[in-house]
Amino acid sequence: MVRNECFKPFHAPVRCALNDLVDTERVVTDLVSGQISMLSANATAHILELHRAGKARILSVNAQTRSRAAPDIPTSIETGLPGMVAQTTFGIFTPAGTPPAILERLNAVTQQAMAHSAFQAELIKLGFEPVLDVGPQKAAALFEDERVRWTPILNSVGGKPE
Repeated sequence: MVRNECFKPFHAPVRCALNDLVDTERVVTDLVSGQISMLSANATAHILELHRAGKARILSVNAQTRSRAAPDIPTSIETGLPGMVAQTTFGIFTPAGTPPAILERLNAVTQQAMAHSAFQAELIKLGFEPVLDVGPQKAAALFEDERVRWTPILNSVGGKPE
């Protein structure tokens, strides 16, 4: 529902199948077998493999910049949908009240792991876009910006934040 709402500002007559983390493989199978004509999903290694094999076609990535895993695929912005940016963000989360010393150590170890080019290359191969130098403050600001951005869309379809 939410992804379909994203198309409304562009007056695009689009209804697409939406997936959740539990049902991704079934929905991808439905796409490849022709049961559905369009899917909005994360461009994982599996989806990229289907694209490269000609079994599915990725029309665009919903990001500010092209994917490093598939630089030949344009962004939605490049295809004429300037507001169509919807990326999944992964982070490391701790319980509220975690002592600052633990947060600092966790951040340092995470930054150290992310600095390894081999680790970055593996993430890119899997369809992820590594973002470096993001500590707790930058991450909190990113999530707050996303909350502000998505709240009106979520409200428009009767959704509630969880």
